[in-house]
Amino acid sequence: MHEESIGKVSPEQFDKQFNTNFRGAYFLAQAYVEEVTSSTKPSDLIFISSETADHCVDIPYGLSKAAINSLIGALSAFLPQRCSCQWRRPWSNCY
Repeated sequence: MHEESIGKVSPEQFDKQFNTNFRGAYFLAQAYVEEVTSSTKPSDLIFISSETADHCVDIPYGLSKAAINSLIGALSAFLPQRCSCQWRRPWSNCY
């Protein structure tokens, strides 16, 4: 669901988009934090975002993808010794 105008998005559409794109990522990250802080095994966590997150031209889609990017940054700050969070943005050639 991609809407072009903030005025066209209903609460139901907003919830649907965030439930689809962000809710699962958030609770997966929550489980990951619990696991990584109680284990010495190395582990990885991969999220899929979108170039739309950098532009937020599609609301609420772009906002939900920007929330994932923010979550990655928060995990990096919360687990600095255990988390080597890296941004991979092939659309901007920034590695």
